[in-house]
Amino acid sequence: MGQKLWSRTFIVLMGVNFCSALSFYLIMVKIVEFAMETYGVPHSAAGLAITAYVIAALFIILSNISLLPELLSMAGEHGL
Repeated sequence: MGQKLWSRTFIVLMGVNFCSALSFYLIMVKIVEFAMETYGVPHSAAGLAITAYVIAALFIILSNISLLPELLSMAGEHGL
């Protein structure tokens, strides 16, 4: 029949991905709140800060996407 989709490796990687996405979105909300309360910046400046944060995160993800196959193969070798 082939390999199972819901293997231990798949579940671990899905958990890591979920935690990573959750922390990204929680921090995104708090950055706006922090900038507005601490520095008294308007909504537009806080939005610009979030835009820079999202663009930087996207650049990091895209620059590391070439490492994904290697990381998946390492996870499979170690039997996660």
